[in-house]
Amino acid sequence: MHTPPRSVRVGRLHSLSARRQAQPFPSCTRDNRIARAYAQQLVEFLHGKRALHQIARLTTDDIRADLNQLIRRRWLQQPALGNVFDYTPCPRVLEVSAMVHEGERVHPLAFRLELRKPRRSLPESWIFTALRTPF
Repeated sequence: MHTPPRSVRVGRLHSLSARRQAQPFPSCTRDNRIARAYAQQLVEFLHGKRALHQIARLTTDDIRADLNQLIRRRWLQQPALGNVFDYTPCPRVLEVSAMVHEGERVHPLAFRLELRKPRRSLPESWIFTALRTPF
């Protein structure tokens, strides 16, 4: 069996093919799967494939207003979700950064998820509480 070298060089992000979506690693954590699923929903919204009402229950009022502004500005053309990174600064909170490939360009996307009840009548779920995009 071949043993991989101890030091591995990682290629530059812009050298990845923009046409190929990055697949999650088999050893992907539960938090990263959650982060990837929410990032995919956000990318679909920014592309126009998902309506605001479909993700409205997953957002706070402030984020919903930000998303309304994004609708008016620009939608992505042919986006592909790339690498997704998550960080847990404290229990029940996920901070996520993702790379969105659009043709030859790569755009950063960052958001914060908190595990809480969106409305009194709904069960506890992950909610968008902060959003940063270059759009």
